[in-house]
Amino acid sequence: MSKRRKRKPKHFRGVYALLVFPFAEDFHLLLDLMRRFSAAVRYAYNRLLEGKGREELKRQDGLLCTFFRLNTRYAD
Repeated sequence: MSKRRKRKPKHFRGVYALLVFPFAEDFHLLLDLMRRFSAAVRYAYNRLLEGKGREELKRQDGLLCTFFRLNTRYAD
């Protein structure tokens, strides 16, 4: 007869935040950045599946930086 051990439930700690924008323009700039970043992630994923190199995608003059107007940190 084997004894079963009770597993402790895993705790989840999340962070919730409410962003407050003093100017509507800031809100629209953030939405634009999120839209471009999401599109760049989809584009980069498809290019990686096609066999392109990661270093080639994140270059300063690469498509992620020029077409999506992202800096190299976001492109990485």
